[in-house]
Amino acid sequence: MANARKPTRVKEKRTAKVHNYRLLQVLSRQFPTLTQTERIVCDLLAMHLRTKEIAEKMGIGARTVETHRQNIRRKLGVPKGKELSAFLCSI
Repeated sequence: MANARKPTRVKEKRTAKVHNYRLLQVLSRQFPTLTQTERIVCDLLAMHLRTKEIAEKMGIGARTVETHRQNIRRKLGVPKGKELSAFLCSI
């Protein structure tokens, strides 16, 4: 029993359902530096979902979503004072 190992828990990453294909196409063309995951986060942000809701849908941590949001904001050139979801809805 001395060498018994505990089973490792693996967090399952879920793929969120895409809702706005037009937005994803525009983002792919106009902002090619966005990763696929960042584009999915953009889709969910455009639906006005909160960070916690996005994290649950994607099966990732809220802090990871915050990191994606920061990267998206930087890559799209959205200033901190401007609402990111409002910007995405205006594209």
